[in-house]
Amino acid sequence: MGGELISDHFWHGRDWDVDLTPWASAIAARGVRLELLPWQRSAGVWVDPTVREIPDGLRIDTVDVVRVGKLRLTAHDRR
Repeated sequence: MGGELISDHFWHGRDWDVDLTPWASAIAARGVRLELLPWQRSAGVWVDPTVREIPDGLRIDTVDVVRVGKLRLTAHDRR
C-alpha cells in the first residue's frame, strides 16, 4: 500500500487472509494494490505435495472483502 509491503503469502494451496484494519483510512484515501506473481513449477521451491501438479499460471476464483466486527464483553461479579 503506497509502495509499502503490508502482507506476503507464498502460495501453498490455502486461502490468503489479510487483515487490512491497521491501514483502513489510508486504503480509503488511496486504495490498495495487489501484486500477484504466477505459480511456476520450475521455480524449484518446495510446496505441499497436494498442490505440486497444479498447472503453471495464475487463477483467481474469488475475492471476498469481509468486514469483521469487534465486540468487547465484560464479566461482572454478582456476589
